[in-house]
Amino acid sequence: MFVKILVYFGLTMLSLFVIDVCVCQPDYQHEDNVVGWTKLHRTPTTFKEAYMMCYYEGAVLGSPINEALADVMEVKRNMTNGVMWIGTHSLFSEDDFISAEEYQYEPRTGSCYKLHEERQEWTRAQLICTAEGGYLAVVNDEEEAMILKNMSSKRALKVSKYNDWEPMFIGIRDWDKKGIWSTVQGDSIENVYNVWGWGQPDNLGQNQYCGSLLKNGQLDDTWCHAKALFMCERDPNKTRFTDPSTKAPTEPDLKSLVGAA
Repeated sequence: MFVKILVYFGLTMLSLFVIDVCVCQPDYQHEDNVVGWTKLHRTPTTFKEAYMMCYYEGAVLGSPINEALADVMEVKRNMTNGVMWIGTHSLFSEDDFISAEEYQYEPRTGSCYKLHEERQEWTRAQLICTAEGGYLAVVNDEEEAMILKNMSSKRALKVSKYNDWEPMFIGIRDWDKKGIWSTVQGDSIENVYNVWGWGQPDNLGQNQYCGSLLKNGQLDDTWCHAKALFMCERDPNKTRFTDPSTKAPTEPDLKSLVGAA
């Protein structure tokens, strides 16, 4: 990987990303052909800074995932004297290319999921999920456990070393290291799926404080510093921006929002 000073391109789509107040920022231009908004950042920066700038603006670094987006990005690129960063890169580890568009919607749970096959430590896995607008998957019930189990089991057909006890990190952890497990959303393990594997959690070596899902669909406690597959989850029902035909909040509404903040 090399670092260059380049112009980058921020892009967001209605169906992918979240914000609490659904008002499109005026510096983002709506693109009818892609049903989304774009913004060309003209200040040169590094890839990582470009990626995080888009993220903190409630957007995602643009990827030419279809012809319409590619055409828009080409027009924007021609407005500069250089080239642009796009939203696919080995940002977090070598060969770990991330793209927010790789999430798959699961109607039975109402969530979107993405299996990362590039193994990471639990904390890094959660950071990657967060950067993609999600979080390490929270298993709420047995049905969801079986859905995630089946998604991860497909990997077993590709990798012969994938065995029944290989963990896949999910969003539970013993935060205080006292045997009290909770989710990344703050819920007690007692209020969500809590079917542990045989003899688990056993805190082997007195250092297993991160949660994982085994190939059989049961839970296991795992070393947080170990590297494992991990599953990210995102909510598909929230959007970062309103539809352009939707009337924006009036000025008093916006003032009331600011006053309540």
